[in-house]
Amino acid sequence: MKIFKFGGGILHSAAAVKKIPEIIGMFPGEPLVIVVSAFGKTTNAFEELISARFNGDRETRDIIGKIREYHAEIMKGIFQSSVDPVYSETRVIWDDLNKTIRRDSPKSFSEFYDQVICYGELLSSKIVSHTLAVAGLDNTWVDVRRILKTDSAFREAAVDWAASQANADREIRPLLEKNGGKIPLIVTQGFIGSDQQGRSTSLGREGSDYTASIFASLLDASEVIVWKDVPGILNADPRHFRPTIKLDQISYAEATELAYYGAKVIHPKTVKPLQNKGIPLQVRSFVDPLTPGTLIHAGAEPESPIPSFIFKTDQVLMSVSTRDLSFINEKVFNDVFALLSSFSIHMNIIQNSALTLSFCIDNHPNIKDLIAGLQENYSVRYNQGLELITIRHFNEKAADLVLQGKQVLLEQHNRTVVQYVVR
Repeated sequence: MKIFKFGGGILHSAAAVKKIPEIIGMFPGEPLVIVVSAFGKTTNAFEELISARFNGDRETRDIIGKIREYHAEIMKGIFQSSVDPVYSETRVIWDDLNKTIRRDSPKSFSEFYDQVICYGELLSSKIVSHTLAVAGLDNTWVDVRRILKTDSAFREAAVDWAASQANADREIRPLLEKNGGKIPLIVTQGFIGSDQQGRSTSLGREGSDYTASIFASLLDASEVIVWKDVPGILNADPRHFRPTIKLDQISYAEATELAYYGAKVIHPKTVKPLQNKGIPLQVRSFVDPLTPGTLIHAGAEPESPIPSFIFKTDQVLMSVSTRDLSFINEKVFNDVFALLSSFSIHMNIIQNSALTLSFCIDNHPNIKDLIAGLQENYSVRYNQGLELITIRHFNEKAADLVLQGKQVLLEQHNRTVVQYVVR
């Protein structure tokens, strides 16, 4: 039994969605659990909707209308009959979304976010499920929130492994048994789950890869295949750097390191559940599915000599110092980390001298509030609009290649990684 994951970046049109049955046809006789992300930029659109509603903007109909029109266009390109069951089933989801939006003004942004953001995956997975049915592939649609239980840390929920395992054993394993000679296919959602009160939760942005690895662990899958718009894991994002080199195989540790530093190919939490059970993961091309991709597994060489480049734009470099020239100590670290945690802001790099604590973060909606909070007790300097360049397995030639024409504001090395904050 395998786990497939199809991301929203590749499922952006009717033609793309209709390609899924072709790919599944390459694996005859193989039970599959198919994890689906929201289509295209739907998650971004839902985030716009959430912010508008939370901030008291009553003009949310236009945003919902655009999201609905986008999905209707995809459905029109797939289903010839206007009475296909997909229309009535997605209508129920739209009705639920409207009820959620019309509820009393939300008090917690993060909780409201998770109650709304889940509808992107619910819609896309319904459409994929019916696309498979039209292609003659019987399948079972499963609401992942019935299976994947989490704590109540909205937007960054932690998996309740014991509860999720019990749910998977009770509800999913029976579905994977062959029924009348038919190969079992299950379609579900990535990125989302629910807490013990039944409220929707999410696992963090781009968390569908993580969902796939969770299911692989819960169901003891033989393999996970993540279908992407790239031929595998490349040593750099081709949108930022050319030429690129495909890494044919890498270790679990190497994949984790690349994801941690910001490589967009897989979610940072994806690898650990797979490594725990020795389940391999392939990253393969959705565009050219017959081409071998990148295999992540225990038997790979521990390190690759090929430099890997990771570029993160829209960065903010902040420098914090005490007003009385006292040393940077544990209290300063504690104050800064506590404030960052309160805004759910993660550091991408940190460095300190005797008098200054510097750190680089992604630009964030609460950046002004963070600065104001820091300025209550400390002197703060900051630069915006910067870029963070990370080179894993660096050498001088690789560094020279990416630093041409750049001003380096902060530099940090360890044995295998160099990072530059530049403008």
